[in-house]
Amino acid sequence: MATTSDRLVGGLLLLISFVVFSYYTAWVFLLPFVRPEHALHGYFLSSEWAIRIPVLLLVVGLSGIFGFISLVLLRSGNKKKQS
Repeated sequence: MATTSDRLVGGLLLLISFVVFSYYTAWVFLLPFVRPEHALHGYFLSSEWAIRIPVLLLVVGLSGIFGFISLVLLRSGNKKKQS
């Protein structure tokens, strides 16, 4: 069973992901249809960052995953050599 703290952390992560998804969706899909002089544009970065941020997160995430896999493979190879 999940404890109360697990449920709170899970609910908080769900809330954060919903807010980030809503913000990004409004930024990418709704903002291009709003006039540039509207005050709503003050809450968002320029549209070029809508591509740069996800690409940067993807590169960092994949680098971390492949780095971890490489580290595990190197360590398992060293154990086989010692045996």
